[in-house]
This record gives sequence, structure tokens and C-alpha cells, in this order.
Amino acid sequence: MNIGVELGIKPFERIGRGVVLKRYGKQFYAKTSRSLQEPARAKQEMIDLLDPERGTVSLAFLKSLGASFVPNLVSAFLGSCPRVQFQLIQNATSAMLDQLEADDIDFCLSTVTETRASIEWQPLWTEDIFAFVPSGTSSGIAVAYRSKSLRQSSDRF
Repeated sequence: MNIGVELGIKPFERIGRGVVLKRYGKQFYAKTSRSLQEPARAKQEMIDLLDPERGTVSLAFLKSLGASFVPNLVSAFLGSCPRVQFQLIQNATSAMLDQLEADDIDFCLSTVTETRASIEWQPLWTEDIFAFVPSGTSSGIAVAYRSKSLRQSSDRF
């Protein structure tokens, strides 16, 4: 591509073995030099994103974990790796699994409501779940009786 011929201008002047940009050459250079630097900038951004000391971690989580668990987790992590950045996403489990499969996030925190062959999961903790029933009423007695069934059922899990 010869921009001078194509546009009918003289963008530079040859002086010995060198060249000197003319008015239109300077304008063309100013516009194109930024675009020529973009591949190098993009490469450096990718290197920075992948650097474990200063990259970006994309974490998806259930809304219920956003009140205290995720802020405490991120804060503790940043204590040891202060230059790391986080991209935080609240979502439902199925949407998070879709994001993992699409490589849109690095990992997620969720309950195991479904599994997929392409995704590995590790349990982090278990929690007790309680059934509360009103006391002192006949309806409370019926619910308490059913809660005994609930308790027996939960032992199977």
C-alpha cells in the first residue's frame, strides 16, 4: 500500500538515506501510530490478566454468600495478594455453571443442585438446617410431629 499514491499526496520527503514527514505524513502517522501500538498493549493486558500476582479473578457466587462470606474471602485474599483484582458476579447455580463452561468465569461458589461432567466441584463446608415450629398450639404439635419425619428424612442425606 502506497498511501501517497493512493491519496495523491506526498506524505514524506527523502533526504539522503532518511525521510522527513511532511504535513499530511505527520497527520497520518499520528492516527496510525496509536493503532499500531494496540497489539502490544493488548498483549501486555493479557499478560497482566494471567499474572497470578496481579491478574483478575472472576468469581461468581450465590446471592446469599454476598452479604459476608464473599467480602471476607476477597478481603483475606487481598491481604496476601494486594495487586489482584476481582470481578464479582451474583447468579443462580445453573447460570454460573453455564458461565464456567463458556470460560466466562474462573470459579464459582454454590450449592450442588446439579452437576455436569465438564465441571469438577469440591465441598467447602456443610451447614445444619433447622425446622422451626410454633410451640403451644395444636397446629404446632402436628408440625412438630412432621418435623420428626423431616429429621428422620434428613438423616438419609
